[in-house]
Amino acid sequence: MKLVEPDREVEASAGDCLVEFVDAGVQVHAPSGYTLLDAARMAGVAMPHVCLGNCACLSCCVEVVFGRGFLSAMDQPERDRLNTAPGLPTHARLACQALVRPGRVVVRRLRDPIREW
Repeated sequence: MKLVEPDREVEASAGDCLVEFVDAGVQVHAPSGYTLLDAARMAGVAMPHVCLGNCACLSCCVEVVFGRGFLSAMDQPERDRLNTAPGLPTHARLACQALVRPGRVVVRRLRDPIREW
């Protein structure tokens, strides 16, 4: 399977993670170590990132529907940022911080609970 990035085609490999953006109906193979935000950009899925991926906002917040074990562990800055917004789903992550591992992850984009996009 070939994936299209903005500037080049990339062959999927055994070390990739299949990331599905369920609300957009899009799947993409993202190399291990890419963020969910990187995967969204590869797939052409609109994903706001007001802070440019620096864990300083909630605009790229997603709900992990399946495959939490195929994402990096949440670090304290991400946890602190998510704790600023009441009412987020239990399995919310910041797409700019969650790194994919080989496997399959299904996510749903969430609206920024502080500032609508």
